[in-house]
Amino acid sequence: MFLGNNSAQAAYNIHSTDWAQFAEAMTHISPMVRKRIVTISQMQRLRAGLSYEQTQFWRAVEAGCQP
Repeated sequence: MFLGNNSAQAAYNIHSTDWAQFAEAMTHISPMVRKRIVTISQMQRLRAGLSYEQTQFWRAVEAGCQP
């Protein structure tokens, strides 16, 4: 999904990610795995020094895990 070290390319990849498709895919994994992904995304959002875009990314990951 996010390959390479170029930050501009990574920003484009995040922006162009199909979050609806991600959310649909997340409905097909076990609730235990989904809960773990939610926990990780919540913890990542608490990290100091995140940019607004990074915070939005982790919010989108968390929202994609909600049934």
